Amino acid sequence: MLLWTIIQVTREWFISWHTVLESLEEKTAFRIHDLARPATLERIMFDHSFNQSTKYFTVLHFLRRAIKLINEPAANFEEVRRRIEQETRARRILRPETETWTHMTENFYRTSQFIQDLSQQLSEKVELHIEDIKSLQDGVSQTTFPTKLIGPRH
Repeated sequence: MLLWTIIQVTREWFISWHTVLESLEEKTAFRIHDLARPATLERIMFDHSFNQSTKYFTVLHFLRRAIKLINEPAANFEEVRRRIEQETRARRILRPETETWTHMTENFYRTSQFIQDLSQQLSEKVELHIEDIKSLQDGVSQTTFPTKLIGPRH
């Protein structure tokens, strides 16, 4: 029952993180049709008010912290799994394993792997977001900085 509850909570946790990341992607994504809209392209490329730069900096900071928050539950669960493994070794010395203990540890290992897999999926998604935002941030910096030195385009 405990492992079932952990799996259900982990699924909800995964869905919630996925929703947050999708929302961030929607708010920060560069779309190909933006190239056809001069006003949108101007806003994206030339950040005169530093609104885009501030947004990118904030999102990057959030995503870097998100990586830690996403990996923490998996690391904690892995630590518990290691302790159970140590207990299993100690139990084997003192008395033979029971079928119940074996079944419980196998389920715990599967749950640990489930949590690791979901954390890995989210971490990879966050890393992709970080690369996308860095690319947009670099583009804004490269077009805005020379404009500040030379003056606005006419």
